[in-house]
Amino acid sequence: MKNIHNLFGILSFDEYSYYPYHYLSHFGVNEDLLKEYLLVDMLQFLHKGNIVENAASFGLWQEQAWDTKIFGFPVGRIYQVAGTLDQKIAMQSRMQLLKQMLQQTKHLSYLTCRVRGGDIVTQQALEKSGFIKIDSILWLLADLQKKQFTEDADIRIANENDVDSAMEIARTVFRYSRFYKDIITRPKYGIAHAQWAKNCIVGSAADQAIVAEEGNKIVGFSSYKIDELTTILFGKRIGFVVLVGVDEAYVGKGWGTRLVKETLRILKEKKCDYAVIDTQVDNLGAINSYMRAGFEKIVDASDTFRYTTKL
Repeated sequence: MKNIHNLFGILSFDEYSYYPYHYLSHFGVNEDLLKEYLLVDMLQFLHKGNIVENAASFGLWQEQAWDTKIFGFPVGRIYQVAGTLDQKIAMQSRMQLLKQMLQQTKHLSYLTCRVRGGDIVTQQALEKSGFIKIDSILWLLADLQKKQFTEDADIRIANENDVDSAMEIARTVFRYSRFYKDIITRPKYGIAHAQWAKNCIVGSAADQAIVAEEGNKIVGFSSYKIDELTTILFGKRIGFVVLVGVDEAYVGKGWGTRLVKETLRILKEKKCDYAVIDTQVDNLGAINSYMRAGFEKIVDASDTFRYTTKL
């Protein structure tokens, strides 16, 4: 950790490649406080992951138990790659950092890394190190303080009796996801999303889930999670829309928009100032639906890269 404290003195905030750092900049949060938040987050990361550093870069990685169980091979994730903006050494330092990481993670068969769309140096370093891009994500923001919502009578809070219906929907509808796009994970993408939907409803992947009903049939679900830490540190209460799915037979009938709008209503009721959601850049239907529901602007973009061995 000796170099990380020194790096914080020279790094631009633009170097921090992944949430929860960038979306906070849109709320007027002071850059120095964001750096302090990142440092605290990294120190906490030591208890559950690994920090790699050199003279001009640092990175965080962690083994992924859930993904490993779902896909049947050892999976890891690089959460952060950051370093100096000095063009003379930026590429070299990141290449060296990734080499260190790949050495530490050689027991893993599948490794992912999400990087901001504008971080060209890190993207190029990943590609030169053998990673390939499999996904691109947009982050959208809704200012809940400016909006009014009406409760939707056809949407209710989910309970454990809804798990099977939500899992059945999730098995087939997420064909824009990175799990589907990557040929290696595609065979089990439906299992992954079904389990994710279940976890949202039972409360391990989300704070709460809701379901939409037409007649006696569940036609879709949504879920959210509130970031309490941002409230404590920055005075901004932010809710994340975690996962939204609509039965394929009911797509195009407005249920996605209604589910997201109801999620925003609940987040506002729970005193959230803002809401954030992400989706794939090519999922135009979802983007338009989220905009109709109340999301106003795209605040960030990121790309997901993966590295594989032994597969």
